[in-house]
Amino acid sequence: MPSLLLADTTFENIVQELPSGIVEMAREFRAFTRSRAVRSPDELLRAVLLYCGLDYSLREVAANFTQLGRRLSDEAIRGRLSACEPWLVAMLQEMLPRPDVEITQYSNRLILVDGTRVLSPGAKSFDYILHLGWDWMQQRVVFMLVTDPRTGESLRLYDWRPGDVALADAGYAKAPQLKAVTDKGAEFVVRCSPTSIRMLLKTGEKLNIADELRKHEGERLVTIPVRIDSGENSQDAYLHAFRLSEAAAQRARRKVHRRATKASRGTPGKDTLYLAEWMITLTSFKPEQLSAESIGKVYRARWQIELVIKRLKSILNLDALRATRGSTLARVYLLGKSLYALIIETRALRLSRTREVDWRVWRIVADHIRTWITLSHLLDPNLKQDVLKVLKERPRKRQRLRTKIADIIQKLCLKPILCNNL
Repeated sequence: MPSLLLADTTFENIVQELPSGIVEMAREFRAFTRSRAVRSPDELLRAVLLYCGLDYSLREVAANFTQLGRRLSDEAIRGRLSACEPWLVAMLQEMLPRPDVEITQYSNRLILVDGTRVLSPGAKSFDYILHLGWDWMQQRVVFMLVTDPRTGESLRLYDWRPGDVALADAGYAKAPQLKAVTDKGAEFVVRCSPTSIRMLLKTGEKLNIADELRKHEGERLVTIPVRIDSGENSQDAYLHAFRLSEAAAQRARRKVHRRATKASRGTPGKDTLYLAEWMITLTSFKPEQLSAESIGKVYRARWQIELVIKRLKSILNLDALRATRGSTLARVYLLGKSLYALIIETRALRLSRTREVDWRVWRIVADHIRTWITLSHLLDPNLKQDVLKVLKERPRKRQRLRTKIADIIQKLCLKPILCNNL
């Protein structure tokens, strides 16, 4: 059967969203070595996006190619995809934007940092972490990294440049991580847990945040110059505490009580309940550089990275990992899904002509791109025999149930009970 892929240029709409030179990169990283049933790097990329982006199974990817005139098996697809990991890493690095060299001396990037955990099918604990960096100024992803669970979320994983501002939650408020940011000439704004970092007052006395805040009873905003006390990772910083509204404080206290009950710790301590009334941030900015009010506004932008992760999971099914734990296909799946997300984001930003791209635009763009990947306009609705053969399940090499039961009876030396079908 002649291939319909050769006569169609629909998939080129997606290739245009990618950096130039993907063909050379595919050969350089040996993802594509010779032309057989998959005749070009573009077709290999289409197989990647079918499996990773659209969550097709290996048999469904093979059936799609077979419908278009390229007879392939699911094992052939597996072999092709397994070689794509270095190629996908290189394409992701090329797609992520780089700041203008001339303006890196200014605070041109506000990087919202977070990570999300991904589970394999049937797993009870997470198997991979996707680390994300979202630039609030450009409203786009500027950093992506897939790691195993042993590599925890850390600011040291990111490529910080002079003028960057790292914005993260309390999980990143660790002295070595904060030092790694400032050593690169960047600044940080993080939420601070009262016990996560050892801090000293200007007098050299250890800081007790609850006691210090009680000295400012009635104030809505408190700024405390501190010294992070961590050996070679020590540095000066400023702690800003913002008192929550009464409604927000009540919600925070209820959350503390629920957490204590769940952990069987009994009633929360007096200091714990008191600190629940405050939002505490730690920053390397001096007050004359950025006021406490501005720090509060900056930190409140962090919710956008949560929306990005929610968008990846709800629209693109990022957490629906199809491969088994530790397999090459699992990493290929996550990298391919990340590439698919960047393709959608790049096109959505260009079509909307604005930085404010919400999930509705993503969904519309994703629907368009889906048809470009599947080439649905070329598919014959009447499935031919060769397509059905590709989709067919293989015979399972399992003992029949009656044989298993007979073996158990024989081993236990039991007298069999006569019944139907046994």
